[in-house]
Amino acid sequence: MKQAHEHFEYLLNRTKVNSKTLELARLYSSILHGRATTRRQYTSEHQLRSTSVSSMVASLIDRGLIHESSEAPSGRGRPTMTLSLNPDAFAVAVIRITSQTLICNAVNINGDIIAQASHRLPRDCTNNQMLEKMITLFRQVKEILDDGVVVERDGKKE
Repeated sequence: MKQAHEHFEYLLNRTKVNSKTLELARLYSSILHGRATTRRQYTSEHQLRSTSVSSMVASLIDRGLIHESSEAPSGRGRPTMTLSLNPDAFAVAVIRITSQTLICNAVNINGDIIAQASHRLPRDCTNNQMLEKMITLFRQVKEILDDGVVVERDGKKE
């Protein structure tokens, strides 16, 4: 089974984007893979100006995709700011049936369940009724999620 970062890499390679978006995706990917935990690391790895990297970091923070937190100062000067992913920025909805109960889970990039809804199906439930209940559960889970989570269904944002 593919890991989340493998899906991200596949999507990144298949998506036609402009140069700014591609740079943002590269920074996100570097943070995802642990290659860049600070602005300084990314700046030196890609030989970019620090102002360019600061602008990209600010853009990803504004979009809710990453967090930046300060480490305890280890001497003089400004404390190092650590970059990390917002694991709840993306989620996938998974619907399953267990003992005549439909369960819809929203799972984040870390594999954690961040929202859930369920419904017990009657024994005489038809396929159309089951489909309608799946859509209802998906909508319930979507309402539970933060506004910052990107929700898509059939490749379209909802």
